[in-house]
Amino acid sequence: MKKKMTAILLTLFTGAFGGHQFYLGNTKRGILYLLGTIFCITYPVVWVFVLLDLIKYIKCNEEEFDATFRVVKEEAAA
Repeated sequence: MKKKMTAILLTLFTGAFGGHQFYLGNTKRGILYLLGTIFCITYPVVWVFVLLDLIKYIKCNEEEFDATFRVVKEEAAA
C-alpha cells in the first residue's frame, strides 16, 4: 500500500522527473515526465501535469487514494 503523504512529497520535490509516477507504479507516465523534462521545450507542460497530479492527491482522502493506487500496483504485478 502506497502512502499518500509520500506521493505528495515526491510530487513536490521530484514531480518534473516523474518520481511520484514511478513510486505509484506508473512507469510509462514516469518516463514521459522524465523525457518531457529532459527536452526543455515541453518542460512547462510537464509542470502543468505535476500540479494537476498534486491537486488530485491532496483532494482525495486516504481511502480513495488507497483504492486507486493499490489497484494499479496489483495489476502491474500480475
